[in-house]
Amino acid sequence: MKYNILIVFLLALSILSCNKKSNNNLGLETPAEITQFKIINETNESVKVWITLGATPGCLLNVSKIPFITDSTDNLKGYFILGKHDSTIAYAPSGMGINGNVSFNTPPLNCPSAEFPNGVNLFEFIINNSFQGEYAQETIDISCVSGVNSKIEAKLSGGSQWSATTDHPDVKLMYNGGIAGNKGLVGVYPYGCDTCTGAKSPPSCITVSSDKQLTPICNVQRSSKNTGGGIIRIIYKGAL
Repeated sequence: MKYNILIVFLLALSILSCNKKSNNNLGLETPAEITQFKIINETNESVKVWITLGATPGCLLNVSKIPFITDSTDNLKGYFILGKHDSTIAYAPSGMGINGNVSFNTPPLNCPSAEFPNGVNLFEFIINNSFQGEYAQETIDISCVSGVNSKIEAKLSGGSQWSATTDHPDVKLMYNGGIAGNKGLVGVYPYGCDTCTGAKSPPSCITVSSDKQLTPICNVQRSSKNTGGGIIRIIYKGAL
């Protein structure tokens, strides 16, 4: 009886080993090696969440493949309603990168509108992009270049450290202020400052801002090679 139990145990171990080897041969990543994102609504009201993908080779190019998207306007732009104090699952597409932005209550706008007189800010990201080469970087930021309509916070956990210059080697939290309150905030492009520390070619409707960063701390990054995954929690804190 003891020998039979040992044989069964060794057979199960062999099967697990073969399956693991087979997955590696296929180039599949385990969930722990994939960087995922999760969107959270911490307010007392539901919010329409827009995801706009970048047309980046090697990244997801069909927003309808994202499991929580309910409607889309084209292959790259879609939305869903996130209830009060609710959240999505943690997600990243299998076997490819994802590049794009998240905005709240409206798709991205380059210029202010009657509904959004102070413009719109975005959470921008590219993750799981090791296919872009040895020096590729996973990169995230909050862009207030075209204005601010939402208080966005991002909490980073798991995987290797995120940094924004050597002065900020281990970034775990990012958040934006109002349209004129982002100077000094790590991971935030201030209003009109498309180069982070100044303005080169922002939308023509955007006025020059004095809220520029003193050092290039707008991009929070880490190597896309051997990152160890983790979760980016994108948190909607309410309208501004």
